Amino acid sequence: GRLALVRTNDAQGYLEVDLASPVQALSGIRTALYPLFLRFVGAVSPSYALLPPLQLLVHLAGVAAFYTCVVKVFPSRWAALAFASVLLWEKLAFRYASHMLADVLATSLATVAIGLLLAIAGAPRARRAWIALGVTAFLCWQARPVYVFLVVLLPLLAWPLRVLLGGSGREGRRVGLGLLGLLATPVLLFCTARAALVGHFGITSL
Repeated sequence: GRLALVRTNDAQGYLEVDLASPVQALSGIRTALYPLFLRFVGAVSPSYALLPPLQLLVHLAGVAAFYTCVVKVFPSRWAALAFASVLLWEKLAFRYASHMLADVLATSLATVAIGLLLAIAGAPRARRAWIALGVTAFLCWQARPVYVFLVVLLPLLAWPLRVLLGGSGREGRRVGLGLLGLLATPVLLFCTARAALVGHFGITSL
């Protein structure tokens, strides 16, 4: 069935990540968030049979969070609901929810991040949205390092989106630069911490 667990080629690598200490967790070729998520699932479901429904639940929660973020930005609640409904069927998160795959979790987090970006573009003084986006983006590339591209993409999108939603070009640039600082700082701090602890400046040792 759709919710029958599928172990991918990368599955064993995530299960074998050493989380015994911060140094060990930071030394490998994988970030720790998805292995930690798997440890949590394995604690309540040793066969990981609960992983697919939990990943699907995370996806649904991500779409619900997206709707909550954009409902004030779209012309109507129905427009926001229609757009969010499309995301329900997003291929990677929905069709691959049964797979032991870090991208499933990362895609759900990216969905929330995009919703928060739209919320900030519509209301740049919403401090909670800024904090939430900083945390969500950090968790996203911690789940799957390739999603670090959001650190650059989201600020680039913020500028035209702010203008599109009624702001000036100057305000759009200010929002974009602010987001770049917000999102890039955790990357630099994390890489610096890894350099100090394991002698390698980067998100992973790959």
